[in-house]
This record gives sequence, structure tokens and C-alpha cells, in this order.
Amino acid sequence: MASFEVWDVVKVPFPFTNRPVEHHRPALIVARHDKAGSPDLLWVLMITSGTHRRW
Repeated sequence: MASFEVWDVVKVPFPFTNRPVEHHRPALIVARHDKAGSPDLLWVLMITSGTHRRW
């Protein structure tokens, strides 16, 4: 597995709910959990240029 650090920007596939496709978007790693014996876990936030969009 690649090595990621907090504050790294990564490219993540985000799927669409209404189409069977996905687009790669930038995301910011805000936390990681890599305790011995547990699965690797990254918390990421999508980076977007959308302003005041309803999710």
C-alpha cells in the first residue's frame, strides 16, 4: 500500500449515484489510523470548487 501522510492531497475515485461511472477528484487526507494489527484507515475530505451547492 502506498504511504500517505496527513495534509497530503490524493486522487480518489468518486462514483455517481445516477450513472455507473466514477470521476477522479482531489481529496485532502485529514487523519490516518494505522495502529498495529488493525486495518489501515484514511479520513479524507473532497476538494471542490462548488460554492453553496446543496449536497
